[in-house]
Amino acid sequence: MQTRPAEYWEPMLAARDFAAAGVITVRGTGGEFRLAFRELRAGDLLSAMVMEFWASFAYVALVCRPGANPVRIALPF
Repeated sequence: MQTRPAEYWEPMLAARDFAAAGVITVRGTGGEFRLAFRELRAGDLLSAMVMEFWASFAYVALVCRPGANPVRIALPF
């Protein structure tokens, strides 16, 4: 996050927070992986998911409708 201005990360952080408020599961013997999934029926977006490793590094995924252009999707959060 140190290589880009804060505005660049705002949509991804908003998607992470949105997904994290959904269904949460924890995997691994020490709870290494935390997965959160939340359904979203807004325009071309179907759902948001976040996977965290030791609550320090997050992967965020947005699932779109088939044929949607991911570059032009407006995030509703």
